[in-house]
Parts: sequence; structure tokens; C-alpha cells
Amino acid sequence: MYIEFENDDVKELFDDLNDVRHSQNLMKREIGAELTKAVKKRYNQMLAFSSFLSLLQSGIGKMEPLVGDLKGS
Repeated sequence: MYIEFENDDVKELFDDLNDVRHSQNLMKREIGAELTKAVKKRYNQMLAFSSFLSLLQSGIGKMEPLVGDLKGS
């Protein structure tokens, strides 16, 4: 699955998160260890599927539609 990031700063956080050997723990410093662990788990789940639809159909996690103020546009 191809994942597009909001901007280069967010992409840098995820690139660092997946760089096991040279990680600078950027995300951990930004949001804390517990939330970073949850984000990494969900990110890896997303990468394991070939499409977002197959991820939704799998029932993993509690995927909910973004409506109202959460929509972002």
C-alpha cells in the first residue's frame, strides 16, 4: 500500500520510526513512548495490506469515517 504523508516533516517522523539502526526517536520525543508505540502498530498494519479497502474489510482496529470538524477540508 502506498502511504502519502501530509508534509515532509510528518514523512521524516515515519522514516525515522522505521529506521531501526539509526533512529533518533523523533516521534517518541514529539508525542511520547506510549502513543508512538500505538502509531507504529497501526502504521505497520496499514503497510501489511495491499489496499485501504482490504484493511477496512479485515476488521482490524476501529476505523471510523471522519465527519464534521474531523474531515480536514
